[in-house]
Amino acid sequence: MGVLDGGRVELRHLRAFEAVARLQSFTRAADELAITQPALSRTIQQLEDALGVTLLDRSSRHVEMTHAGRTFFDHVERVLAELERGVDAVRRQTSIRLGFS
Repeated sequence: MGVLDGGRVELRHLRAFEAVARLQSFTRAADELAITQPALSRTIQQLEDALGVTLLDRSSRHVEMTHAGRTFFDHVERVLAELERGVDAVRRQTSIRLGFS
């Protein structure tokens, strides 16, 4: 059973990681995601625990991806982009179908 199958990694973990990695800041990512910084920190820690790796090096001034973090970020970006395309495709189908009713 994979990490996703066991329910240990959720979409919220991926969105949180993507935001922190992209913005290189827990504070700015928390603001963007409309959650508290402590909640975001817990979410990232849960993700790292589930994967068994450290994804982010944290200091008081900035956040930097580890080698594992950079590798994971590339995949997470693609997964989130593909998910967004899927949602858009379904919405387009729904609006077309509703238009012909």
